[in-house]
Amino acid sequence: MDYIVEVNGGILVGHYTSRYQTFDGLLVATRRPVFRRNPYNPSNGNLPALTRYIRAVEPVPSRDEQAQP
Repeated sequence: MDYIVEVNGGILVGHYTSRYQTFDGLLVATRRPVFRRNPYNPSNGNLPALTRYIRAVEPVPSRDEQAQP
């Protein structure tokens, strides 16, 4: 997924997801590297600007689900 981060001044990035695992029936990408890119080319996959690893997921009921008897 390519997108522009508005809170960081419009930096162009490519966001990739992989290593999916199931937590309580919910499929979650547990590896999420983010690469900078320019307007004309795809991101450079050699050096991620940020990589997030997710080790655990805990589902939390929405307020609507909590309010129901």
